[in-house]
Amino acid sequence: SLQVQAYPKYGSSKKGLPTTYYLTVGEERIRTHCELEHVEFIPLNDINAFNVGDPLRGLADGGTIFLNTPKTTPETIWKDVPQWAKDRIRQKNARVLALDTFQIAAEVATKADLRIRMMGIVLVGVFLKATPFAERFNMDFDQLMAGVERAVRARWEKRGEQVVQENLTSIRRGYQE
Repeated sequence: SLQVQAYPKYGSSKKGLPTTYYLTVGEERIRTHCELEHVEFIPLNDINAFNVGDPLRGLADGGTIFLNTPKTTPETIWKDVPQWAKDRIRQKNARVLALDTFQIAAEVATKADLRIRMMGIVLVGVFLKATPFAERFNMDFDQLMAGVERAVRARWEKRGEQVVQENLTSIRRGYQE
């Protein structure tokens, strides 16, 4: 079984700075609660994060960056990345993934007020795709999604089957697309 620790570090909302969220996963109990210095997965919900700081700080060699974007070709996505970030991504031999989580959330969520939350749920699928969990535990897609469904049901089943299915669809699409 894996141990998980997650927490946000809020930017100054008055200054419009982004919030940084940390997620640590390990086989042993996680004993520290601090900013991470070596990060293997960096999701950027807004490409403008490159303009308000260094969202790639701490990017580990071979890490993964996720860009939330409506653009669909590698050329158009890469064009929006500033040169300093391109250089760092190349230097770190990082992988770049991109997907429009806004669009998926808009297509899946039947209630408009759930669309913003659903974007984060799509990101769960992206995270599972970008990380070695399934491979490490010798799980195929169906086995992985069965585990995801157990967790989703435990969290949202009290809100009804439609909410469960919307969450599962969002996670699947984040993983597959």
